[in-house]
Formats: sequence, C-alpha cells, structure tokens
Amino acid sequence: MVQALKDRGLWSNRYRYQAMHDQTGGLTLAEFAKNKRLDPFFLAKLGVFEAHGQGVPYLVFTYRDHEAQEIKEAVRFRFSMAERPKSRKGGKPTLYGLWRLPEFRPGGELILMEGESDSLTAWSYDLPAVGIPGKTLLKTIAPAHFTDFHTVYVWQEPDAPGLPGQVAARLPGIAVKAMVPPEGVKDISEAHCSGMDVIALLDGLKAEALTVAPAPPDGEDVHPDGEAARKNQKRQTTQAELLLDLAADAELFHTPAHECYARILVNDHKEVWPVRSGGFRRWLLRKFYEAEGKPPQSEALQSVVGVLEARAQFDGSERPVWVRVAGHERNIYLDLGNSAWKALEITPHAWQVVAEPPVFFRRSGSMAALPYPERGGSVAELRPFLNVGSDSDFILVVAWILAAMRPCGPYPITVLNGEQGAAKSTTGRIMGSLTDPNISPLRSPPREERDLAIYAHNSWTLGFDNLSGLPNWLSDAFCRLSTGGGVFNRQLYTDRDENILDAMRPIILNGIDSLTERPDLADRALIFNLKQIPDESRQSEKQFWAKFYQAQPRILGALLDAVCMALRNQDNVKLAALPRLADFAIWVTAAEPALPWPPGSFMAAYTGNRQEAVELSLEADVVAVALRAHMADKELWSGSPSELFEVLNKHVGDDVQKSRAWPKAPNKLSNRLKRAATFLRAIGIDVEVGGWSNDGKRMVSIRRVPARGQSTEGTVETVKSKEPCALSPHDTPHGTEVSHGTEKTSHDSEKEPWGGRDNNHDGFPDTHDTHDTLLSPEDLREIVV
Repeated sequence: MVQALKDRGLWSNRYRYQAMHDQTGGLTLAEFAKNKRLDPFFLAKLGVFEAHGQGVPYLVFTYRDHEAQEIKEAVRFRFSMAERPKSRKGGKPTLYGLWRLPEFRPGGELILMEGESDSLTAWSYDLPAVGIPGKTLLKTIAPAHFTDFHTVYVWQEPDAPGLPGQVAARLPGIAVKAMVPPEGVKDISEAHCSGMDVIALLDGLKAEALTVAPAPPDGEDVHPDGEAARKNQKRQTTQAELLLDLAADAELFHTPAHECYARILVNDHKEVWPVRSGGFRRWLLRKFYEAEGKPPQSEALQSVVGVLEARAQFDGSERPVWVRVAGHERNIYLDLGNSAWKALEITPHAWQVVAEPPVFFRRSGSMAALPYPERGGSVAELRPFLNVGSDSDFILVVAWILAAMRPCGPYPITVLNGEQGAAKSTTGRIMGSLTDPNISPLRSPPREERDLAIYAHNSWTLGFDNLSGLPNWLSDAFCRLSTGGGVFNRQLYTDRDENILDAMRPIILNGIDSLTERPDLADRALIFNLKQIPDESRQSEKQFWAKFYQAQPRILGALLDAVCMALRNQDNVKLAALPRLADFAIWVTAAEPALPWPPGSFMAAYTGNRQEAVELSLEADVVAVALRAHMADKELWSGSPSELFEVLNKHVGDDVQKSRAWPKAPNKLSNRLKRAATFLRAIGIDVEVGGWSNDGKRMVSIRRVPARGQSTEGTVETVKSKEPCALSPHDTPHGTEVSHGTEKTSHDSEKEPWGGRDNNHDGFPDTHDTHDTLLSPEDLREIVV
C-alpha cells in the first residue's frame, strides 16, 4: 500500500513523529480505509497520510485554511472511536475542511458533522460538508467562515442533542437545521459502512430537517425547573396546540395493515401522505408558517405527529391505499402521477381523466408522470420502439403491458435475454414507461429480501437491469411477487417487528445469462431473446426518446382501448384449456377484439413461449438432462431414490458429478425431481416421488405419458357494445359511466371484483369494428436503439 502511494506521488517521507509510549499496535492507512470503506488514494489526496514513529504506524490528518495553506495536523494512533485524533502541529482547534468552503459556497448549503472521518465519508459522495473537531469545540465555528451560505444542516448525533441549537447561536442570520438520523444510525460513516443508500438517507433527513432556535446563553437553562425551562415548555405546548388545530383539515385514516395516512388539501387538489412522511410534515410546517410567520419547534411538531398518528389509527376509518393502479367496483383507476394528482378512470365503456378518484393513491419519490392519453392511436405504433423479432414476441410484450394495467394478478415475469447491444434495457424501460414510469426504471438486483420489499412497496412495476444469474432466494421472491405470497421486510433497527408485503407486482428482468434455469420462475415467465442491433440501425438516445415521447400518448390511448374491451368481455372468454397464469390469459384474450391481430393470436404466442421456456429450463437442469437420457428407451422405471441416484450418476461425467449443480445425496435428488416435475410432465415424463413399496421402502416412479400441449384456442363468447367510445378525457364528471344512451351511476355497478389487494387494473372501450393488420418489422423498424 505504501509503495503504491509513493508510486503515485501521494506519500510523504517527512512524517517521522515520535510515537507516544502508551500507544500500541498503531493504525495504518490501509486499516483505516478498509474499516471506513473508503479508497486509500482518495484519502491520500485529501491529506490523510500514514507515518511511522518507533516502528508504530499512525495516521496524519492535514488541516488547511480557506486558502488551502496547511495550518494544523492531527494524528491518530488507534482506531478506537473513544480516542480523538491528537493535535501535533499548530495545535489551535479549527474546522476540518476549511479549504473546501470556496467550492461549496455556490450551492449555498453546508452540512456540519463531527470529526474527520464523517467529513471524509461525506466528501466521497461529493457532499458539501465540514467537520467540527469535537462537540465541545464550538469555538471553532466562526461566522466569517460561513459567508454566502444561507442554510447549514447540523448532523445531530445521539450524544449531542443540543449541538444544532448551539451552532445556531454562533451563526446569526443563517438558517440552521437539525438533521436527526434514524434510530440505530450514529453518523454518516456508520450509514455508509452498513451499506445504506447514503444519498437517499441525506435527502430524506434534509426534507424533514427543522430550523432550530439558537440555544440560550450558558447558565440560562441549566436546570429543568428554571424559569427559562418553564417558558420554553409553555411555548412548546402552545405551538403543539396550534399545530393540532391547523391539522384539523386533514382527513385521517389507516390501512388494513395499520399504516396511518392523512388526506390533505394542497392548493386545488387532494393528496394522500403517510402521517410520518416528509410530505405531511412539510404541509403542517407550511400551515404553521402561514399562521405564525415562523417555523414550529421540532419537539412540538414531533409530538403532534404522534398524536395525529394515534387519531388515524384509533379514530380514523380503515381504507386501502394503492400504488399507481387501483380497482373499485367494476372500474380501474390509473394514477397519472402528475403534480395535480389526477387519475384515469376506466370503465367497461369509457375512460376519462378525473380530479378526485374514489380510491386513494400514495406516491413515492421515484414515481414519474404518465402523459395524458390521446385517442385515435394504435398499439401497432409501439412496434418500432421494441427490438423484438417476431409478431409473437410483440403480441406478448403488449400482453404483459395489458396485464400490468390490471389491479389484481397474477402477473407474468418478463425476461429479456440477449447479448450486449440488443436493447434489453431500452425495451424494459419502454414497457415500464407505459404502466408505471419511474425516475429509476431499471435497478441493480437487491442484496436482500428487505430491499426487494421496499422497492415493491414504493413501485408498481419492478425492473431489474443487467442480471448475472439469480440466487435461489431472489428467484423464489420474484415468483411470490408474480403470483402472490409474502415478501419479508424486517423493520430497520429492530429485531422484533417485521412487515410482510402481501402483494403481486409486474416484473421485468434482463441479462445476458439465462435467468430461468429454475422451473418455478420459468413457469411464470415470458422469455424474449433479443438480437443485437446492427450499427446502421442505431440512432442517438435523444432522437429515439423524442420520437417515443411524441408517440406515447397515442400508444397509451390505444392500450386503454384494449383494457376497456377486456373489462367488458372478460366474463365471456372461453378457453379450451386453462394454461398457467390462467387469469392473465383470460384477460388478454378478452382484450383481443381491440388489438391489431386476429383472435387466438395471443394464445398461440403464449403457448409457443411456454414450450420454449420448458425446453430452456430442462436443458439447463443437469438432473433433467440425465433423467431424459435414462428414459430415452424406457416406458416405465421404478426404484428407490438411492437406486435412481446411482443410475443417473452413470449418465453424467465426473465433472458434472463434482459440480455444485449436481445433487450430492438421494434426498437432494428427490427435491430436484419435485421441482422439475411440472416441466418433465409437459414433455411426456411423469415423475412421482414419495410412494412406498410393499416392503416399506420409499419409491420413485417414472413413466412415459402423452406430452401435455396447451390449446391455442381462445374465444370471446359474446362481444357487446361494438360501438366506439365518443368520450373525451374531460367530458364526464366522476361517478357517471357512459354507455351511449344509457346513463347509470357507479353505485349501480356490480360489487367490487378486485378484492382488497394492493394491485391495479386499467380499461378502455372497443373502438375497432374490424381487426387492424399487424405491420411488419420492416415497415415499422425505423427507430432502434
């Protein structure tokens, strides 16, 4: 490490400090960098060096003034956080990072932290921060240092609750705000080392940070029974009472999962926020400031939020909240995600934009807005933006989008395979942007199930980019989100509380490697193998997305056409045989009269894709390959798991037997056979594990059976209301359905068909008397990225 730093000019030989006799073991730059998860070269560039004295290594932290002149050095011999770095040169306490203030001033905001380590961690994220050398060294804070800064955020560590007020007393004329980290997080270094999303954490803390009043002079509040303390208590009580009065306008309620919410009037529209969210707190702050001309004290606001949460839980009504897509009676509601909080109301006969839907949507910070849909478009206009090679693949892409507009699952998992340059990410972004636009539409894989639960809680469509295989736990979690099942989310910083997200979500996965080796995921998947795009067919991102955003409103309107048709016809669909994800197949078949392809095209495409999934999964399963080889010339085989294990070993080489993919014991083989049984049966091999012989031995029976093909026939028994919808998105007020001559209120509709699940649905009327013709890829392939 030392030599590497020397080679890059980042090492100084001038440090030969005599180590103190009570320091043992020492501290190297490599140890410090590893413990803090920081790049040692990054540290060296900022003046953190390793030196030696009497054979003991230690660290040197260089302090510079605002002109970058060296004024002080501090050294650290051990890593114990109880030991502060000791001054060695200069000696006079000063802020750590003064030389960086000029580059931070244009932003107008600064974060004040305690210690060198926190400052270095903040700088690794390009955050404007400086460090106090110790919470008792407030004299290092001079107003002259903070010229041109309008806001100073103070990280309030648990052992220094009064620090923000003391800082505010030294910085008159500057807004000083307290950043209170969540329980269990002491400082930014701890958050960084624990793997938290530091930027998201800081954004949240800044959004909830409250302006603090300057602390009174020393001695004024030394005793809780003193006069100053009594005045302060009186002031807080008054503010709390006023805040409660101001919050009387909020409609408080709770969900079946006991989450507390408030529905509030913001300008000319209603918004729904969790009571403990930054959005609701900002609303309260604004109300208080409008009434009093100053912000409330943080203690008053915190106590009022607790009271309002209790009111929502015990006095408020119980109502579900929805993310992006909701179902109510026989209608579907799609949150447009715009600043006016408008939504699309979709009935079996029409769709329109409404200002106040009868369902409550919640928003996350990553959600983006859908455009207002336009009429007269065709689903075929989507084809040029997708790198799919066949009509069948295009049909299945549209089918997945239509499924994602439905408030209840199950939902197929889209799997986009292909080499580099096959537009996998772009295809996934396009699909997600038509249902649930997001500022981060495709994400890296979650590291644990808790991360996946948080993502699913805050988004409707889940997209994951550049996956290199799937660990078993993640594959199983995707399956549960696809067809139903809980996703575990332990509440942070506790071992007792846990949340189970019981929901279904549309999922998009992409990667170069095969992602469907496990049969249970392949059984839920729509698999697309994308080809690399020739260089002559590419164009710039700017051109591509400009054309897509121009076409998006018409494409969305055409999709809504199809969803409305599905709403009208789903009870009339008759399939010759129900496939896996039967509800999905019925839904898309019901929409086909409004889609640009002949009836039955979807089921033909879906059946073919499932057969391909079966083959790909079995080819990737070494146990299935060996079993197929064993049964190639047999109609029936029966024996114990141990006998089958011995037989199958003969069909594979030593390299396979030694690999992790091959089971190492008969009981492991039995588990693998159970997992592959569905797909083996689909190709004509029926495996029964768990029977018993006459002498009490556990048996495995394998026999040849007819392969289970699936019917490609799907019909709509009766198609009603073939007339086109004449509604514009703003014609009809909420609560009235239009069926061209017959008016009825939504209360006359059938009872809620969507259940209480946290799912969604969308619909649009039948505007096609005849089928459009699917344009060929050659006709439409003008835009490829």
